[in-house]
Amino acid sequence: MLLIVDDDKLTRKLLRHVLEQAGYEVESAEDGAQALKVARARTPTLVITDILMPIMDGFTFVKELRAEARLALVPVIFLSHQHKAANRLLGFKLGADDFLPKPVYGEELKLRVANVLKRSQTQRTELDRKLTAGPTAKRGFSGELEHLGVSALLTVLQLECKTGVLHVDDGALRCQLSLRDGRVVSACIEKPVRVEGREVIYRMLKCRSGHFAFDAREVPEEDTIAAPTTQLLLEAAHRMDQSGEQRGLAAP
Repeated sequence: MLLIVDDDKLTRKLLRHVLEQAGYEVESAEDGAQALKVARARTPTLVITDILMPIMDGFTFVKELRAEARLALVPVIFLSHQHKAANRLLGFKLGADDFLPKPVYGEELKLRVANVLKRSQTQRTELDRKLTAGPTAKRGFSGELEHLGVSALLTVLQLECKTGVLHVDDGALRCQLSLRDGRVVSACIEKPVRVEGREVIYRMLKCRSGHFAFDAREVPEEDTIAAPTTQLLLEAAHRMDQSGEQRGLAAP
């Protein structure tokens, strides 16, 4: 099921028509709050969402989506008149899979949707293979952040109740997280300056490229981060707002 989120009734109608003609099952919502209810009731295979909406805007909606373990890996396409570079950057930081300006043509929309769904399925299949590949899975797995973002990676480790150490390196930032049964128990930045605690999660979410490696092993660390992974991700998303990363997004 594809979920369309837009406060404009005509846009919802047009998108639904194009996608249903292409053979997709479609649901729609007029704002982020309504869309969350729909997604919680039935997990969508892909979300297409506007940015500027009443009650709950598109960015906030996607933050909430990414903070819920069951919904964190749902691919997202932003569709908006607000296609400034700053908007696109924030969208991709939140884990967006694509960003389309309005108005969008039907053929392009169908192509983008098909590409995102194919890429998402390929990534998930590859990750599932690594997680269940017998002796290899017991040792761990590795990959590129371009293919699996930090938020999705932490969510998968939580869902799989993995224990071990996650290493993330984007060239400028080198981080290490220890997890026990899928829960982050400690975190530190090793480069450029050592930092420990929840601040590490916030900084890690800014990594859009680089390499990650998960080493499956027992961790001796005490639990110094007393919060579920989903709560840490939501706190980090809120920090983006407070730090001013959205400043100027609605400017003309």
